[in-house]
Amino acid sequence: MFIMATGIALSIRADMGITPISSLPYVVSLGVPLTVGMLTILLHAGFLLIEFLLMPREFEAIQLLQLGAAVVFGVFIDLVLAGLGWLVPVSYPEQVLLVVLSCVLLGVGICFEVAPNVLMMASEGMLTAAVRRFHGEFGTAKVVLDVSLVVVSLVLSLAMFSTVYGIREGTVIAAVLVGIFVKLFKLPVYAAARRIIG
Repeated sequence: MFIMATGIALSIRADMGITPISSLPYVVSLGVPLTVGMLTILLHAGFLLIEFLLMPREFEAIQLLQLGAAVVFGVFIDLVLAGLGWLVPVSYPEQVLLVVLSCVLLGVGICFEVAPNVLMMASEGMLTAAVRRFHGEFGTAKVVLDVSLVVVSLVLSLAMFSTVYGIREGTVIAAVLVGIFVKLFKLPVYAAARRIIG
């Protein structure tokens, strides 16, 4: 989670467009007295509620740990953002470099999250419930979620500020590259996780 939080913080510091999953917390944080981390916790609490509503009979008490994971994740985001306050790219190539580095970290972080097969973040838990409920495909559901979050963020930004914040070319780059890096790092990270676990 710390690796993923660092990836999100780098995408924010790049100021070239936020990753789709963090676009909504970021845009809302610009207009309310709550941090990106706090709003990320609330977003994941909403995902957990939707997960329960989609599959109430299959929902187990252990899945409530996803809320605890969301709290830790949100705190990590705020801590890393505060720690990287000094990081201000001064050129477009530096912005692109930060976006790519954020995608690498998100890809690695997602692999470490999924490898132990113990606890998913609430966003993945909700997607898994939606796939089971509607007999869909996880990749398609992930794309639908990401696009929906970006569209809602875009609409909210225009409604709140009459301009677009947080959605730029970096958002598109992240939408493409994170999945590529997950595929690239999946086998090495899984092997490392197995060695660490036992």
